[in-house]
Amino acid sequence: MKKNKLVLIVGYALGAIGGLAYYSFYSCEKGCAITSNPYLTMLMGAFMGGFLFQFIHETFFIKS
Repeated sequence: MKKNKLVLIVGYALGAIGGLAYYSFYSCEKGCAITSNPYLTMLMGAFMGGFLFQFIHETFFIKS
């Protein structure tokens, strides 16, 4: 169970970093709901990273 939590935390962290990078390269100042705010972009990236890492971990690394 500890490895699952570690994978999820790493996914959230890398997703948040990716969201911040997305904000710094593709942000707009008005009219964009998500990319106009760095916190929302980081939150979106964290959720996407966490879900992606969890999916990859459960699909390829857990033997059933």
